[in-house]
Amino acid sequence: MISAWTGLQSKIKSEGAGSITVIVLIAIFIAFAPILVAIVRRHPNKRIVAVAYILALISWVAWLAVLAWAATGKRNETIERLLRRRD
Repeated sequence: MISAWTGLQSKIKSEGAGSITVIVLIAIFIAFAPILVAIVRRHPNKRIVAVAYILALISWVAWLAVLAWAATGKRNETIERLLRRRD
């Protein structure tokens, strides 16, 4: 663990923090892909996709499922009925 940290520190010093910043920004973009896809595609359940994404942070399998769901754009009538009951 310590050797990995030392290697990372030397890499930052040699290449600069710019490359690390780019890597972090790309990772954040990829992590929020399900929400971004749902927003861009105007998914009818984009809020539910966002909530499911937050819950899916603990599981990459669930993350992939949420990404696939966001990309399909299909409505889930069961969820819509449940939401109508709340109103």
